[in-house]
Amino acid sequence: METKPQRPRSRRLYYRLLFLPILAIGYLFGLGVMSKTEKPLGLYLGQLKPLPITPNCVSSQAADPERFLAPIPFDCEISSAKAKLIAVLGRLPRTQLITEEGNYLHFTSTSLLFRFVDDLEFLIEPGKKLIQFRSASRVGYSDMGVNRKRMQAIVEKMTMAPE
Repeated sequence: METKPQRPRSRRLYYRLLFLPILAIGYLFGLGVMSKTEKPLGLYLGQLKPLPITPNCVSSQAADPERFLAPIPFDCEISSAKAKLIAVLGRLPRTQLITEEGNYLHFTSTSLLFRFVDDLEFLIEPGKKLIQFRSASRVGYSDMGVNRKRMQAIVEKMTMAPE
């Protein structure tokens, strides 16, 4: 019985080590592609949908203090507040308006390197003169605070920028 000669152990290790970065890049690319798939969003019982259990999100309607940011106040007409919000988000890189229905706005923001997509939703409440928001990553567990920082910047621009 004739046996096949085996490759030296060091060569097998070399191929395995070469394969790991390729696998890692493929995995990250796959997540980027998966994150382009739209998930059902919108209003639920007159409010923005509840946040997932992951820490990669922030909302003005969150009960958890770790994922809560105060809503955006406004003291102008609803149409002016909406136009200002659209203008502020329009200046953010790789951010685009997806849905505008009444007082509800849905934007997406795509990361530069791995093309991860975050959903940014806004609900303008005319009676309270507040803009409620929800910003969440579509995939993954942690976002390194990206959604929180982005929303803090938006809140600052909305409250500081002239009408």
